[in-house]
Formats: sequence, structure tokens, C-alpha cells
Amino acid sequence: MPDQTQHNLIKATAAWRGWVAVSVMGWMICCILAVSLVADDDVPRGATVRQSNLKQPPSDRFKSVERRLPLHSPVASATRSNKEQRAPIRTAEQVQPVPARGHSVPNVKPVHNVSTADVVPAESEQSWWLKPMMEPMRNDAETLSISLESVLVRTLQHSYQIKFFSDVPLIRETGIVEAEAAFDWYGFLESRWDDTNDPVGSVLTGVPQGGRYKNNQFSSSTGARKRTLAGGQLEAAQSFGFQQSNSVYLVPSPQGTARLSLGYTHPLMRGRGQVYTTSLVCLAQIDKAISEQEFSRQIQSHLMDVARAFWQLHIARATVIQKRRSLKLITNLANQLRERSEIDMAVTQLERADAEIATREAEFTRAITAMRNAEGRLRALVNDPELGSYQDVELIPLDVPLRDSIPIDMQMALTRALQFRPELQQALEQIKAAAIRLDISQNQILPLLNLTTEVYVAGLQGGASVGDAWVDQFSVGGPGYAISSTFEYPLGNRAARTRADRRTLELRQMQAQYETTLKVLKLDVGTAIRELRTSYAEMLAQGKVAEATVAQLSDIVERWNYLSGEDGNGTLILENMLRTQNRVTNAEAAYLKAWVTYNLALINIKKSTGELLQHERMSWKDYYNECEGIKTRTLEKPDLGLQGWRP
Repeated sequence: MPDQTQHNLIKATAAWRGWVAVSVMGWMICCILAVSLVADDDVPRGATVRQSNLKQPPSDRFKSVERRLPLHSPVASATRSNKEQRAPIRTAEQVQPVPARGHSVPNVKPVHNVSTADVVPAESEQSWWLKPMMEPMRNDAETLSISLESVLVRTLQHSYQIKFFSDVPLIRETGIVEAEAAFDWYGFLESRWDDTNDPVGSVLTGVPQGGRYKNNQFSSSTGARKRTLAGGQLEAAQSFGFQQSNSVYLVPSPQGTARLSLGYTHPLMRGRGQVYTTSLVCLAQIDKAISEQEFSRQIQSHLMDVARAFWQLHIARATVIQKRRSLKLITNLANQLRERSEIDMAVTQLERADAEIATREAEFTRAITAMRNAEGRLRALVNDPELGSYQDVELIPLDVPLRDSIPIDMQMALTRALQFRPELQQALEQIKAAAIRLDISQNQILPLLNLTTEVYVAGLQGGASVGDAWVDQFSVGGPGYAISSTFEYPLGNRAARTRADRRTLELRQMQAQYETTLKVLKLDVGTAIRELRTSYAEMLAQGKVAEATVAQLSDIVERWNYLSGEDGNGTLILENMLRTQNRVTNAEAAYLKAWVTYNLALINIKKSTGELLQHERMSWKDYYNECEGIKTRTLEKPDLGLQGWRP
């Protein structure tokens, strides 16, 4: 019995001790909860001891940004509206709990209340920037709307580079006339007066011994000569003379003479034949044809540069719109973070937003500089005074890049290139020129053998009667004639043979150049077509990337709206959101670049086949400029308006 009583006592003591332990633990838990509630009532969530040292917004920086932005800029308007109307600050009681991962809380308001429009572009379509980029961005300059067609027309009318290219064929054309002028008639006049007063050393002079021989003689010859197409030299001359002397052998004295002669020299070997004599004319004509092909190539290259500059301005203005929107988004987000700095925002989040503002300000400034440089390059290529300067005129491109897929047949493009590419035509003309030079050099290897013939009539009268002598040459006596030949051949003839070897090597070189040009032409056409297909696929891919990035940013914004400000998750989500905003801007820029690259590839297809001038309906004509007294070439092109690129 005592054992049973002792056992019951031990059990009661153990139960009492357990009850006391449970009571103490419950009391401690209640105290902890009470302290936690009091702390929540006294200190707002997210506040720290550093709240008194929170950095204020760099007001000077925002003011400078406002001054740089246009008056109608959404960034400037957003900054002004945020200064004028501050959003009310919510109290701690208005903060709703955060739903756990995988669960949902009905009718829960987001913690940060960040609108998607503040961090994601409101426009859902990919090319949301097209409309704002076609609106004026500056209030201190006039606006000039331009299209690619109008820019090309202005280029043909005003570009100094085009004028430089246009004069080259006209310069080469003068070489043709110069070569043909070698067969023109040349007039000549030769005169000579001799007054002789020599001592007499021979009785044969007809002067007494010890006297002096005195003789006055005048001779003059006039006529014309020309080079014939057969390679000969034709000359007709009329000579007159007067002579007076104290010699007894000059009878009559004084006397007048007249002589009419016709001479012709014909090459029998070297320099013989019309093919040889007209070779310089053929070379000049080939040089003119080469210059025309070079003119076509240079014009196409220049128009391609103008098209690149136009679309580069399109990209630059769109980039300014994109960067301006990006700056507006981060500015709005920073203002909202600053408004919540007294409630649940961490200092690091606000500092991160301020750093991002500075970065995007720099990018926005760089974008404005790029736009200014793009306008300057376009003006430099066009040289139209109506385009003005950057300070006076704002250029607004109106063309929208083409999105449609344009199929190009490789074989057809190669066939067109063989027909229209100026480089191939140039190579063919250079082969012709090399062949002509080879023929000239082979002709010069031959010996020189010329046959000269001359026929003449002459008259003589005393009393220095030149007129009577001129009449006598036709009525007194008969004609005389002379025949002579000339032969010349250098021993070894090394110079001529070396020139012929050089011309042979040059012809072989031109043939190799033609084959190289043909291969390069095929490569250019193939590269252009592959680039067209690749750029189109890249445009579609970049468009999908931009859409996916925008969707990703929207999801991140939704997560950010339901996160508290002080914990680590909120900071990480903020960082992710800012990075995704930058990725959205970069993806849109990449899509825009791929879009424009596809349109430039379409233009490059026409350039690679040599049809750019025909495609643009360009023509030119040469006319005699009466003011300058020389020929001038003008280029014309119809302005087809805003039709985009016409495949």
C-alpha cells in the first residue's frame, strides 16, 4: 500500500511540472507577439535607422534633363507632372499581405502599385515608335518632311559628287575629238629674208675681184597639209620669191619667182593602213565607254550611300524615341520609389534607380548626337540648300520600311547582272583597248619604208614681178615631178619588240581581270541574295525577341507590384526589372536595325545586278551650256512619292 501511494505521488508531481513548463512557454510566446505588434505600430515596414540620411533626388540633374528635352517630350511632361502633383503616401494599415508562392489572395492590392505603363511601353505593336518619330522633336527649328524618293531627286540635282562624276565622261569625250583632229587640214605660212654681204673669194660669184658679194633674197611659202586615213602625208604649197644681186650671173636681176607644188608621202610598211591610223580614235572611244560605265557604277554607289544615310536617320530618330521612352519609364519609377521611401522602400533600391537614370540620360544624349550626325551626313551627301542646317531645319523621314518578303531568283539575278553590271562592261572594253594597243605595237615592229612623190610648176619674171611669175607657172613651160623613197630599220629593233611583249602581257592581264570580275560579280549577287534572305529572317526573329521581352517585362512588373520593399526579393526583382527594361530597349533597337537592314538589302540587290538606275527611272542628257561655253550633263528622276521601296 505504501508503494502504491508513493507511485501516485510521483505521477502527480510530474504532471504538475509539465503543466508549469507549458504555462511558462505560452506566456513567453504571448510576450514576443505583443512586442512584435508594438514594434509594427511604432516603426513603418521597411524603415531603418538610416531613414534620416536618405538621399534626396538630384534636382539639378532632373532640371538639366528637362531643359534638354523638347517641350512636348513625355519625359519632360512626366517630370513636371510629378513635381506639380505628388501621389498620396499610404499608411502601414493600407499595406496588404503578400501572397505566398503557389497561393492566391482574393482582392489583394499590390504593395507598390506600379502601373505597367510606367515600366512597359503602352503600345503593343512592334513598331510603336513610327508615329512619334515622324513628329517634330525640336521647337527651335523648322521641320522638313522628306521621303527617300525626294532625297534621291535632290541628290541628282544638287550633289557636288554627282556633278564631279558627271564631268568625267564629258572629259573623256574630248579625247575622241582630239584623236580625230589628227586628220584635220593644217594651214602653214613660212617666210624668210636674207641680206647677204660677203667678201669675194672666187670669180665664180660674178663679182669683180676685191669687191663684195651683195644679195637680197626673200622667200615665202603658204599652203595646207593633212594626214590621210591611209597613213600618208599630203601637202599643197604655193611659194613666192624675190632676189636682187650684184652678181653678173643673176639674170634677170632683180627677179620674181613662183612655184606651185603638190607632194604626198605614203608609208608602205610601218604606219600603213586605216586600222593603224585610227587606233587612237578607237582607244579614245573605248575610254569614253569605260568612263560611262564608271559613271554608272559611281552614281549607283552614291545613291546607295544616300539611301543608307536616309535609313540611318530613320534609325537615329527612332532610337531617340526609344531612349526617351526608356528614360521616362525609369524616371516615373524613381519618383514612385521616392514617394514610398518613408513607408517600405529600401535605400539601395532608390540608389539603384538614380544610377539607372544617369545611365539612360547618357544614352539619350548619345542618341541625340547620333541623330544630329545622321542629319549632317545626309546633308553632306545631298548638298541641297533647302535642307538647311541642324540649327535651322529638322529633317523628318516619312518612309516606312517594307516588311513583305520579296522572293529573288538567283539564276535570273545572275543573268541580269551579266547584262547590266558596269564592271563587267568595263572589263570587256579594257580587253578591246588592250587588243588595239597590241596591234599598234606589232605594226611598229615593221621597218620604215616611205614613198614620196611631188609634182610642181614654176615661173620666173624680171623686174621683181612676182605676179607675172605666178601667171607664167601655169602658161609657160610644163610641170616637173620627183619621186623618192626612205627606208629605216633599227638593228635588233629591241624597243619595238619589247613594247609588243608588254602589250601582250597587258592583254593577258585584262583577260584575267575579266574572269576575276565575272567571279566577283557572281559572288556579289549571291551574297546580296543571301543577305536579303538572312536579313528578312533576322527581322522576323528580332520581332519575336522584342515581343517576348516585352511580355517578360510585364510578368516581372506584376511580381514587383506584390513584393515588399525591404526584403531581398524586392531588390532582386527591381534589379531584374531594370535589366529587362534595358533588354526591351535593346531588342526594339535590334528589331529596328534588322528591319532597315532588310530594306537596304532590297536596294543592294538592284545595285548588285546593275539595275539600280533603271529601277529608279533615272536618265541623263548632255547639252551645250551657252553660259559656260561647254557641255553639261544633267540627271533627271521622277519623284514617285511615299511608296516605300518598290521591288
